[in-house]
Amino acid sequence: MAANFWASSQRLHWQFSRAELQELRLKIESENPDTGQQFPLPKRCLLSIFFNQQLVKLGKRMSVRQQALATAQVYVRRFYTKVDIR
Repeated sequence: MAANFWASSQRLHWQFSRAELQELRLKIESENPDTGQQFPLPKRCLLSIFFNQQLVKLGKRMSVRQQALATAQVYVRRFYTKVDIR
C-alpha cells in the first residue's frame, strides 16, 4: 500500500473534480464530434459497470487475485477518462 496518499501520484494526477471531468469529456468529444453522432453510446456510468463486470468474469476465469483485479479496474477507468470509448 502507499505510504502517503497525499503525496501519491493517484492524488496528484488522477483525482478530478466533477467540473474537471466534465471539461475533459467535452474536450474529448469536441475533437471528433462526427463519431458521437454516428455511434451514440449509453451513459458512461453504465459502460463503467459493464467493463467492471467483464473484468470480474475474466479475472474469475484466470483465477486472478482481488488486488490485481481492482488494479485493473482502476487502470481501465483511468484510461477511459482521457480517451474516447469509440
